Amino acid sequence: MSPFEKEFGFKTENGQLSSKKLKNYFTKYNFKLREDQNNKIIFFKKFSLLQGWHINPLNWESEIVIYISDKIIKIKYTNYGNATITPFAFENLFNLFFNNLELYLTKSTNYELNNQTIIKRAKQKVLFHFLIIAACICFFILLGIFFKQEFNSEFLNKFGILIGAIFSLKLINQYWIYKKT
Repeated sequence: MSPFEKEFGFKTENGQLSSKKLKNYFTKYNFKLREDQNNKIIFFKKFSLLQGWHINPLNWESEIVIYISDKIIKIKYTNYGNATITPFAFENLFNLFFNNLELYLTKSTNYELNNQTIIKRAKQKVLFHFLIIAACICFFILLGIFFKQEFNSEFLNKFGILIGAIFSLKLINQYWIYKKT
């Protein structure tokens, strides 16, 4: 699965940026600081074996590279997904998350309630995807049981679970990739 990559940029009104505010924003969402140089800050989230069960897309393996110049901030965001659902399905979450960052840095707007709302919607979307996956697995288990009884093959019964999981993941991810392009 290919990673989601997007660049964001915005201007600061007075040309001053509080590095502390920037760090507070990302550490609030458990991003770790990897590098802090004069004009470059890097935050990241590590890959986890349990990442497939993280329902918050902001907790998936990712990297945020921030370049700071006189009056412009450029952000390169890369999200590697959770190994099951493509991160392209959550482009709206990522866009709003960084828009809220811009409002926080330029206008000192409170971002917490807005971010809680968009994260809640993204979590619901992830849970819905998992529900579709479970429904497809159940369907293929029933299909496997049917084939076992009709053709007397234990292999088709076990194969149904695997096919159900792979088929549903492929279907969901292709839908989101197709919808994006």
